[in-house]
Amino acid sequence: MKKIALISLLACLMTGCHINYKGDMSFTYEHPERYQVGDAVISQPVNDIDVSWVKGRIDIVYADHPEVRIYEVLDSTLDDSLRMRWYVDDEGCLDIRFCKSGCYSIERLKSINYNKRLTIEVPRGIVLNEIDMSLVSASVNIDSVVCRELTVDGVAFDVMADLPKALPNEIDMEGVDCSLSMCVPHEAGMTIEMSGVKKYLNSQLPTRKEGKKTIIGDGACEIDIEGVNCTLNINK
Repeated sequence: MKKIALISLLACLMTGCHINYKGDMSFTYEHPERYQVGDAVISQPVNDIDVSWVKGRIDIVYADHPEVRIYEVLDSTLDDSLRMRWYVDDEGCLDIRFCKSGCYSIERLKSINYNKRLTIEVPRGIVLNEIDMSLVSASVNIDSVVCRELTVDGVAFDVMADLPKALPNEIDMEGVDCSLSMCVPHEAGMTIEMSGVKKYLNSQLPTRKEGKKTIIGDGACEIDIEGVNCTLNINK
C-alpha cells in the first residue's frame, strides 16, 4: 500500500504516492513517455486500476462489453496537455493520470475553470485486485464494482461506493478533508480503525467497540482511516 505521511498532508504535500509535488509543486509522474492520450478501449487484461486525479469527477461502473473502456468528458477548448494519460503495465495495472506530466502546478490545475469527468467501464462480473486512487479536490462514484482492496489518499475528496454484493477485504483511506460513504448489505462485516484529528464514523448498522476498533458484524472487511477531518459513512 502507498501511504501519504500525515505531516506531508498537513502541508498539502503528497510524496511517495501517485501525485508528486516537486520543487515547483507540479503534477508529475514517472515514465510519462509510456502513456497514451485520451479515450481508449483496453485490449490487455486489467487486474488493477490506479488513478491520479485533480478536480472533477470519476465514475467506476460495470458495463456489458468484454474489455475495460475509459473516456473523459471535457471542454473542447481545453489544451491537449490537459487530456488524460493512460498506460497498462506488464502486471495488468491500468494507470490513469489526469493530464500531461510536468505541465501544470497543482494550484494551477485547481484554479482552471474546466469541466472534466472520467468514466471507467469494467466488464460486468470482473473482480479487480485493487482500486487505488490519489485525489485532490475530486469526487468518485463506485457503482457496484467489486475489488479485493480499495486504497484512497489525497486532499479534499469524497468517495461514494455502492457495494450491494461484496465489500473489499481491505479499505485504506488517508487524507485531509475527505469522506468515504458506502452502501453495504445488511449482513456486511467490518473492523474499523480510525486515527488522526477530527475523525467521524456514522453507521446505520449496529456497532460494538473492541479497544480502539469498531466492529460491525463478523468484522471481515478491514478498514483503516487516518488523517484530518475524515468521515466514514456506512449506509444500508
